[in-house]
Amino acid sequence: MSGASRIFNNAAGQQGGVIFCGDEVTNLTFTGATGITGNRARDGGVLASNGVVSGMRVEGASDVSTNSASERAGAVFAGELQLTLTGGSSMRGHTANWGGSIYVQSALRSLVISGASTLSGSKAGEFGGAIYIFGGGASSTNTSINSTSGNGTAAGGERFGGASNVLIAEGSNVTDVAAGGSGGEHFLQVGGTSPGDACWGRCLGPVRGAVRSMRGIYL
Repeated sequence: MSGASRIFNNAAGQQGGVIFCGDEVTNLTFTGATGITGNRARDGGVLASNGVVSGMRVEGASDVSTNSASERAGAVFAGELQLTLTGGSSMRGHTANWGGSIYVQSALRSLVISGASTLSGSKAGEFGGAIYIFGGGASSTNTSINSTSGNGTAAGGERFGGASNVLIAEGSNVTDVAAGGSGGEHFLQVGGTSPGDACWGRCLGPVRGAVRSMRGIYL
């Protein structure tokens, strides 16, 4: 989408207020001051995919804002996610019960916020004011700021993964996000015990800090 296009006030009873895909989504781009606002669903106020979302870009002063989900991901719900927010763009004001802006079922392949862009004003009723990563496979961490990773086996034999390749640079910021439970910025449901501070700006939650692991370690 480009050229100051607008998609607003759409709704889905289940998944994907604007877009639903049962499989892989590749190279989805919002550019040229595109606006995606006020959409809603149970999961994924804007986009829901049960597969991999790769090469997703919000760029060129585009604005993805005030979308909501009654359960997971106010904006983007994905099995795995690779997302770039750049060029003075913003993702702001989203709400959900888990993952105010983003909910990832397996692995956050990469999250890049650059070029004076902003992820802000998101709120979760329970976990992950901005981002909730449930986990499903092991992933390494390669960050420009403190983050966390871990993998292991939790009760019931489920495997939990982590975040990898998180970059916030070039005057960009994550700010004013809040969670009713844990993880003001993001909540990683992991089996390991190596949490680190991953909160920038004003990140709020009853548990101080940004990351909680399955084994009850809080920072």
